[in-house]
Amino acid sequence: MSRTRKTTGGNSPVKHFVSFSGATGKIKYFEKGHPDANEKGQVELESLDFILLDVKSSISGFNEKTESNISSNKINPFDIKKVPFVVRTKVDKKFEVFAEGLYDDIKDKVSSIGGKFTTNLFALADLGSGYEIISIELNGSSLTPWIELMDKIEKEDDDIYNHVVSITKGDMMTRGKGKNVKVTKKQVDDFKAALAKDPMTPRPVWFYVPDFSLSDLSEEDSELAVVADEKLQTYFDEAGGSKQDSSNGTVKESATVESPQPAGDFEEDDDLPF
Repeated sequence: MSRTRKTTGGNSPVKHFVSFSGATGKIKYFEKGHPDANEKGQVELESLDFILLDVKSSISGFNEKTESNISSNKINPFDIKKVPFVVRTKVDKKFEVFAEGLYDDIKDKVSSIGGKFTTNLFALADLGSGYEIISIELNGSSLTPWIELMDKIEKEDDDIYNHVVSITKGDMMTRGKGKNVKVTKKQVDDFKAALAKDPMTPRPVWFYVPDFSLSDLSEEDSELAVVADEKLQTYFDEAGGSKQDSSNGTVKESATVESPQPAGDFEEDDDLPF
């Protein structure tokens, strides 16, 4: 469900692919030549404000065995039970289809090579050079705060498209009984004390999660977002999107709006940089 199309080709209008680092709690994207980029070309931000345009589901990740990205077609979130994913990565040194099917049927196969269910937030944001269309990739533990935000908005009978969304570093978490559990100050202090005595102390599985907050969206920015979303939706239409071909029931091939870099490190096993 997008900003301009409430129901669920050309060059991609997406200029940057943004991810949240569970290890540092920072937002990062790739841009070679940027004055603030590190040796790998990554730029890190403490926070990011964005105006949501559309939300899609995909499979993304990094295939360590073949040292290649994992990507798929983008599907409307409400369609993942009926529209198959077409997942690509390098196979026999060629980037080609690795798995195709409904998520429940292929999730074990794609997980075996590092593929993850991903929520893609297509948004309008200013990374320093004015508004542009970006894609924010959320998966793993980073998905939970987004789901909680959407649940809260739904209960309040609100619309996320009426707001500017801010993302910053949230709490330090660990996993317990299949859920994110906040790490206490005592746990941190105890670990640091143990580490001081024995540098070989096993590192705990701790990670940061994103924190989302909302603010009012001005009428002027809302108008800019409508124009940007129409451009984005035109691209999806020309690329084929995730629509089914009614003549044969197959999914049309489409551009994957693929990040040039691995999807990010929102892993539950991100070690904190103590």
